[in-house]
Amino acid sequence: MRSSRSGLLAAVLVLALLLALSLSAAALAAEQPEDGSVVDSGSEVGASEEVAVSQLVTEPTASPALGDFDDINTAGFGDMDNRYSWSMVKFKDHIYVGTWNLVTPMSFFQLVLGYFFPGFLNGVSYGTEVWRYDEGIFGNSWTRVVNNGLGDRDNVGLRKMVVWDDPDDSPDRGPAIYGTTINLVDGLEVWRSFDGTKWEIVVGRGASIGPGFGYGPANESGRGMVALGDYLYMGVMRVEGGQIWRTANGTDWELVTSVAQLDGNWFGWFHTFGSLAMADMCLFDDDGDGVEELFVGTWRIFGFSVYKYDPSSDVWSRVAESGMGKWSNIGVHQLVPFNGRLWILTVNFGEAFDVFASNPVDPAAGITSNADWELVLTRGFTDTGNYYAWNGIVYPVGENGEELPESRLFVGTFCLDRGFYLYSVTKDGEWAVEVGRGSRVPNGISTSLNYGARTFEIYEGKLVIGCAGMLKGTDVYLAW
Repeated sequence: MRSSRSGLLAAVLVLALLLALSLSAAALAAEQPEDGSVVDSGSEVGASEEVAVSQLVTEPTASPALGDFDDINTAGFGDMDNRYSWSMVKFKDHIYVGTWNLVTPMSFFQLVLGYFFPGFLNGVSYGTEVWRYDEGIFGNSWTRVVNNGLGDRDNVGLRKMVVWDDPDDSPDRGPAIYGTTINLVDGLEVWRSFDGTKWEIVVGRGASIGPGFGYGPANESGRGMVALGDYLYMGVMRVEGGQIWRTANGTDWELVTSVAQLDGNWFGWFHTFGSLAMADMCLFDDDGDGVEELFVGTWRIFGFSVYKYDPSSDVWSRVAESGMGKWSNIGVHQLVPFNGRLWILTVNFGEAFDVFASNPVDPAAGITSNADWELVLTRGFTDTGNYYAWNGIVYPVGENGEELPESRLFVGTFCLDRGFYLYSVTKDGEWAVEVGRGSRVPNGISTSLNYGARTFEIYEGKLVIGCAGMLKGTDVYLAW
C-alpha cells in the first residue's frame, strides 16, 4: 500500500481530480434540492458564447508602485511547520494571520490523498495557529492567540477569516472575527472571537450544529465568506459539490443552496459533475441599480462557473461557465471588484492562469453570461509557471476603503519553480511587475521557496503580504 501511494505522489493532482470526478458522480445522483430553497438558476447560458477579447495585455507597460519590502516576522513565526499564511484579516487595529500547519513538506500530498485514504492523515499537523501583529513605538511583535487547532489538531489550517458585525445582536457585542478551518477527519469548524484573544466554536464540537455543518468530513473546509444584508454567507468545499450556508447570528446556520440545486435541470448534471467548491464570493453592483449582488465562483474539473444572487429579486443565475470556454480553467481563486468591474482570478494547472474582467454587453442587464466578460491576461502573463492568480487586493484605499485615483489591483501568484510574482494594474489598464523576473525585486521577495503570495491586507497605509511555501515557514512582509 505504501509503495502504491508513493507512485501516486508524482501525479497526485491529476489522480485526485479523477477520483473527485468518480465520487462526485455517485454522490450527486443522490443529492436532492432542499424544499423551500432558492432554486431558480436563471436562463441557460450557452458554453459557445465567447468571452470578449479587446486588446490582450502581453507585457508590462507601467512602472511598479511599490518600492520597499520589509520582512516583519520570523519564518513560520518560529515554527517551520507554519508553512502558509492561509488567512489574514485586520481587526481592531491589529493584523491576524491564520496558518496552515503541516509537519512535513509532503503534507500537501498527504492532505489530498487523505481525503480518500483517511489513515494517510495521521501525524499530518499540530493544528492551525493564529498570530496577532502589534506595531508599537517600542517595536513590532507577534503574539500567538490560537494554537493546536483550538484543541483539535485535525484543524490543520484556518482557511478564511472575515470581520462581521451582527446587525441584530442584542446586546450589541460589536464586530467579531469569523474563521473557518479545513478538517478532513471530522469536517470543517467555524470559530469566532470578539476580542481577538478568546475564541469560541460556532460550528463544530459542542456547537448547535456539528462539524461540516452536520455533514462531517464531506464538508471538509470553508472558503469564501461575505456579509450581505443581515446574513454572513459561507461557501463550502466538498467532493459532492459545493454548498452555500448563512447565519443571522453567528451560531444558527442554514443551507442556502448548492451547485447541484442551482443546476438542477436536465443540463445541470454537466455543470455539477466535478464541482468541488464554492471557492470565493464577493459583493458587486453589476447593473448600476444601487443594489449589490452576491457573486460566487467555483472550482470545477471541466472549467469553473460563476453564480450571481440578486437579493432584490431573490433569484440565482449562472453568469459564467466552462472556465470561459477553456476547461483547463478549473477554478476561481478570487473575485475582486476594481475600477467599476468585477475581476476573476483563475487557477489553471495546464496553461497557467487567466484573468477576466466584466464588461456587460447590456450594462442595464448586468452580467448574464460568458459574453459579458473580457479576457485581460492569459497564460500566466509573464511566466507560464504561474498556475494560480492566487489573491488580489485594491491598494491604496481611502479611510473608508474607497478607491483612490492612484489605486491599483495587486495580484499575487503561485509559481512553484521560481517563487511568486506580484503584479499590479492601474485604472488605465496598464500592468506592472512589482515582484519577480522583470522587476528589481526577485521572485518570492527573499527566496524562491516563497512560491505563493497567499494573503493580503492593508495595515497603517501599507500592504501586508502573507506567503506560502512547503519547504520553509511562512514569511510576512510589509510593502509600500
